[in-house]
Amino acid sequence: MIQKTAPPPHSKTVRLAVISIVVAIFFGAIGFFLKASGSNSGIQGQTTLGPGSTGVNNGIQNFSFGATAKTDDDPGLFVDCFRGIRTAKFPSDGRLYVVRLSPGAPGVLAGGFDVMGGPPDSDYPIGRDFAFGATRCEVTNYGAAPRINVLYRLHVLYRKAIAADGVLTSGDIVNEQDWPLPIGKIEPGAKNPFGFYLQNASGLSVEVVLPRRAIAHHLGADEALNLKVATIENRPVFLSPLFLDEKR
Repeated sequence: MIQKTAPPPHSKTVRLAVISIVVAIFFGAIGFFLKASGSNSGIQGQTTLGPGSTGVNNGIQNFSFGATAKTDDDPGLFVDCFRGIRTAKFPSDGRLYVVRLSPGAPGVLAGGFDVMGGPPDSDYPIGRDFAFGATRCEVTNYGAAPRINVLYRLHVLYRKAIAADGVLTSGDIVNEQDWPLPIGKIEPGAKNPFGFYLQNASGLSVEVVLPRRAIAHHLGADEALNLKVATIENRPVFLSPLFLDEKR
C-alpha cells in the first residue's frame, strides 16, 4: 500500500513511499496486524507495538498475560483527550505515536500505532488534512512504579457520514471493532504521560469509546495487573471523516 505523509514545513519537496508489511501478532485470543514502513528526509513512519519496539514482536513486549491480579487499591491510569490539534511537536525521543483508524477489510483485526520520527522539538502538521484537526490523548500512570507491557484497548464505532445542506451528520453503525494499543512502558507521575494522536483515516464518522480497564505488568511481578482507567470523558471521542464514503 502506498501511503503519503505530509512533509515537515521546512522541506521543499519530499516524497514518501511507505511499504506496508503485515505481521500477525496473537496474544491470548486477540490478534492484530502490523505494518512497517520506510522513511523520508527528517520524518520516518512505521507501525509498532509501542515504545521500544520496531514493528515486530522483538521480545520487549509479551502479551500472553494469562490470569490477572486484582488491583482494587491501585490508583491505576488516567486518560484525557484534547480535540482540534493542528500541529504536534516531536518530543525528546523524536517519536510521535498515531492511531489512524479505518475499518479495513471484513474479518481483519487491526490495532497498534503508526510511529512518525522527526527531529526533537520540531513541528509536524498532525491535523492539517482533517476538518477538525486531530485528537491527542494522554495516559498517565498514577501508581508508584512504572507500568510495562500495557494493553489499552479502544472500542471504535464507524457510522455512515451524511452531508446535506452544508451539514455533516452521522447515520447508522456500519462497522465496529476493538483497537488494541500496546504500550511498552509508562513511567509514574503526572509529568510522564504516554501521549498518542487519533486520526480518522476513513470516509465514515468515527466514535472512539475509551476503556475503563487496562492490563499491565510491574517490574518483577509474575502476574499481570488488571488496572482501573479513570477519565473525565463521559461520551465517545468523535472524529469526522477524512473523505465521504459514498459506497456505504
